[in-house]
Amino acid sequence: EVAIGSGTLYSMVQNWHRWKGRPAPQVVGVDYSEKMLGGARHRFRHQPEMELLQCDVTDLPFPEAAFDSVNIANAFHC
Repeated sequence: EVAIGSGTLYSMVQNWHRWKGRPAPQVVGVDYSEKMLGGARHRFRHQPEMELLQCDVTDLPFPEAAFDSVNIANAFHC
């Protein structure tokens, strides 16, 4: 999840997964703002499948093709 912010949108995605009876996927949430990540860290504090990183999306610390999908819903306009 690029620009995960406080995690509000992704928590809706999680609720959909639960409603469908699907297991929680491994997720990496990134945001440029440490302050915004504070909210996500609080929201997902008991969810080990969530990895949250403060970084610039133009310089992610992951190899090519490391992800199955990417969500950029709340930052595409940036």
